[in-house]
Amino acid sequence: MPGPYQAYPAPGAYPSGPTIAPMAPPPPKKSNTGLVIGIIAGVVLLVVCLCAIGGVLMARSLSEAANRVHTYPTYDPYGGYGDEPSPDASPTTGRGHTVEYRITGKGTAKISFQTPAGYNTATAPLPWTRSWTGYGSYLRTSVSATVPGTAAITCVIVIDGKEADRQTGKGSVTCIRDLEV
Repeated sequence: MPGPYQAYPAPGAYPSGPTIAPMAPPPPKKSNTGLVIGIIAGVVLLVVCLCAIGGVLMARSLSEAANRVHTYPTYDPYGGYGDEPSPDASPTTGRGHTVEYRITGKGTAKISFQTPAGYNTATAPLPWTRSWTGYGSYLRTSVSATVPGTAAITCVIVIDGKEADRQTGKGSVTCIRDLEV
């Protein structure tokens, strides 16, 4: 009788099974990373170009708008709307007086000025002038201007051909002259 350890065949006595060759690793997948990065870069470049074009067009539009004079008309009892000189002296209000405002300097100025019709504003490139005719025994004239920074700017009020006030300042200036006849 075999011993307790002899009932089983000795190691290596079993026949070996079929040999299976190891599997080859799958081929690497092609990466889409380059394509995705290219699409994202193209979209970003397109957005940047459109923003740049829009910015240039907006800047041009704002520049053109700043170079135009913006005067807000008010009612003139001597000539309708606006601040144009009235054509004739009125017998009830007296002799007409011609007033001219002049602003000189460099750049574009924000200008406030007074006529018999009231206060007006304008944004205009310098030099700038405005004339009007007022009637009556009392005229209040005033003009002020502001330019960006500290550029030199001068205002002048001329009444009936004679200089009534002249002021020079840096960045802003105001001229005021009352006329009693």
